[in-house]
Amino acid sequence: MLMSGLRKRKVADLECLAFQSESILPAQSKAELWEFAARERHDERCGGDPAVFPVRDRYQVSSAGKVWRYDVLSDQYAPF
Repeated sequence: MLMSGLRKRKVADLECLAFQSESILPAQSKAELWEFAARERHDERCGGDPAVFPVRDRYQVSSAGKVWRYDVLSDQYAPF
């Protein structure tokens, strides 16, 4: 769902992003919301220092298919 939303919004350089789950769930729980960090890949193709793996954006995805992006200024997630 997240990748579909990013493609629809034509987020540049998806090949240079890696996604890391930031959700913390008990082993037997049923998730309704997932959190992801989009990190920049730094390698020969994407450029940058390979020792650095910075977070570019953070996202929440609901089981209903809604996607939110973290807004640093307001310190909350907003519809994406």
